[in-house]
Amino acid sequence: MDPSHEYLLVQEKCENNSQSSTDSEVPSRPGCRSRFSSKVSRYIVIFILCWNVVASIYIATLLGTRFLVCKSGTSSIVHSFLPTPEYRNVILPLEEQYLEPPSDESDAAWNGMLPNGDGFFIIENPKEYGLQIGLPSRTGKGDTKFGTVWSHQHHCLIIMREEYWKLLRNQSDLVGLEEDPNWMDNNKWAKHVNHCYDYIRKTILCNMDMNIEYPVPVKGQPPHISGNGVLRTCKNTEPVFEFWNQHLDIIDA
Repeated sequence: MDPSHEYLLVQEKCENNSQSSTDSEVPSRPGCRSRFSSKVSRYIVIFILCWNVVASIYIATLLGTRFLVCKSGTSSIVHSFLPTPEYRNVILPLEEQYLEPPSDESDAAWNGMLPNGDGFFIIENPKEYGLQIGLPSRTGKGDTKFGTVWSHQHHCLIIMREEYWKLLRNQSDLVGLEEDPNWMDNNKWAKHVNHCYDYIRKTILCNMDMNIEYPVPVKGQPPHISGNGVLRTCKNTEPVFEFWNQHLDIIDA
């Protein structure tokens, strides 16, 4: 082959290819038109694939957005008057009063963590916020009350603490209850306590604080991880209690 033919312009090279295709002694090669058609087809295929990817991402995003609206849309409306506390890093010390046996002082410490009305508050016209009808209020005005996940969690801790000390003092009505095959259905208190264990499990899973814990030296004790004095990521509770203090007129007391 003449070396000069290796650097022909595209048009000249295509013309030569077209001419050579009529020569029976030279194997035919695709001309400019066939090459152009193959390139166009390739671009069309690439465009269709890209369009499908973009469309799929858009649809997935749209569906995801609708799903989030279904799950959190109501909350965003209700949050127009509820506090939205921010997270902060804190170190929670050991507080002995929460470890004490039931007494007027220790019970007051536990119960005092719940706002007025045991954490319940009244929402007027709940349907306007996309909420179902709440529980009957004790105000006698036909109002309905609602709680929060946090107040429910703390209520469950109080229930579990109460039963724990009853078991230690041999005062529990649940001892030997499992001998009844229908004990869960026949004993509301047992069902309530069992529910609280599952509720706290969900709480732990939901929060999943990933701060690293390590042994904090305690005089007279072997090294162990107690969680006391270790950094935690918690919501700021001040706006929550301020909300309840500022809305005592709508609190179910």
